[in-house]
Amino acid sequence: MAVVSITLMSPRQSPESNSEAVTELTIGLILSLLRKLSLAYSSMNSGLWIKKELKGEEVEGKKVGVVGFGHIGKRVARILTAFGAKVDYYSRTKKTNSLKYIFKHSDIISVHLPLNNTTKNLVNNDLLSLMKPTSFFINTSRAGVVEEKVLFKLLEQKKISGAALDVFWQEPLPPVSPWRKLPNVILTPHIAASTSEALKKGTKTVIDEVIKILSK
Repeated sequence: MAVVSITLMSPRQSPESNSEAVTELTIGLILSLLRKLSLAYSSMNSGLWIKKELKGEEVEGKKVGVVGFGHIGKRVARILTAFGAKVDYYSRTKKTNSLKYIFKHSDIISVHLPLNNTTKNLVNNDLLSLMKPTSFFINTSRAGVVEEKVLFKLLEQKKISGAALDVFWQEPLPPVSPWRKLPNVILTPHIAASTSEALKKGTKTVIDEVIKILSK
């Protein structure tokens, strides 16, 4: 009796299956930060009408730094360029500028890095402290690539205008987490890849891999 061992691919091993989903959430979070949508939603639900306080910003003309230029980073850069943003990007093999330059000059930083020995805490105090007080930080990749305490302190002291995070250093995020109390941060519960389309693509990728292995 022959025994066949099959190791199915995880979403991390089939990045194309969820790249579009993560890209779209990233763009949505950027727009939400610029247009203060979180405050707009909550204020309307509270019966308020604070139109004057909700003057936002546009993507067009903004300098955006994309840190990590794989499947998702490239998509994010392409869409933001179509919006009229000026995009710099950085990866291990391709870059338009250094990380220090990108963090110092960007209006928006969007992180799209895998977590490994090279990238762990790559986004540290040396980089985050370079960000402009009017800038925004977005992370839909892995929390471990960012120094948590440094980012929290800069946001708490409003040395960075705001952030949007879909990934956390402890998941699920505890109900009493201090991150939940920061008014200038949008939090989502690690849902970047959670779309019906991404699930279908991932399932198809796994099935194709099984067929490929059994056909050998």
